[in-house]
Amino acid sequence: MTTSLSKIPKVRLFYCSAVQYKSPRLTGDCSCITISGIGSHAFGSWQPSGGDKQFMWIRDALPKFFPFARPILYGYDTQLCNAYSFQRVRDIALTLVNHLRVVVNSSPTKRALVFIAHSLGGIVLKEALVCLSCCPNTRDSELLEAISGAIFFGVPNYGMDTDHLSAQVSGQRVLYLIEQLKEGSWYLKELDHSFSSLSRDKSFFWGYETKKSIIPVRDYADGTWTRKDPRCPRLKLVERQSATRGLWKIPEKRHLAFQIDEDHSSMVK
Repeated sequence: MTTSLSKIPKVRLFYCSAVQYKSPRLTGDCSCITISGIGSHAFGSWQPSGGDKQFMWIRDALPKFFPFARPILYGYDTQLCNAYSFQRVRDIALTLVNHLRVVVNSSPTKRALVFIAHSLGGIVLKEALVCLSCCPNTRDSELLEAISGAIFFGVPNYGMDTDHLSAQVSGQRVLYLIEQLKEGSWYLKELDHSFSSLSRDKSFFWGYETKKSIIPVRDYADGTWTRKDPRCPRLKLVERQSATRGLWKIPEKRHLAFQIDEDHSSMVK
């Protein structure tokens, strides 16, 4: 279920100071929107695993540095187990676009938009930007212009290892969504091609993981999936080439890619 914008907690949202430097428009007020990944939670995705669940880093650690950013947590249905949804990336992206229109139209002043996107959330954002670029009306052109930049974390631009996800959703229609994210996906290739022309006048930064993730296995007793079984393997889910769109190996583009020494989920916690 998409999170109602009117019920989103009033928290402060962090964005990278490098985006501020590259985009003078951010010297005034801006809206900073987070988009979490697959099987995630709009709020919990940004909290540390285990430990104190009272802490959420974008709310509790960073607001003093960026007091002028209006926070928005965007949530959407990416449940894996027992899922009934058969939406694809474009469906999620079009819903996001509709909510962005509400955000912009409800603001009495012009605000820049900055995004923090993790995993599938980054693919959704890319699709939303492409959709906006294809809209002929003036309002959507202004909305696209208002988007100054984004920080992408572990986004499978060129695909990711989806075998474990496919196993969890076998026989369910949400498998169509998983298939769009696999390595060698034709959909991702076409999306990145369309997106590349949009990145010239905006500031985009790309984070990649450097630790392997624990892959869940099915519990013999009750059939549920668990990450606490000693049988659980570890895999690198999104390769550096995929997460950075290959920018890490281009000398004049390397400053746009950065490493986070965590696994795929923990890199945003």
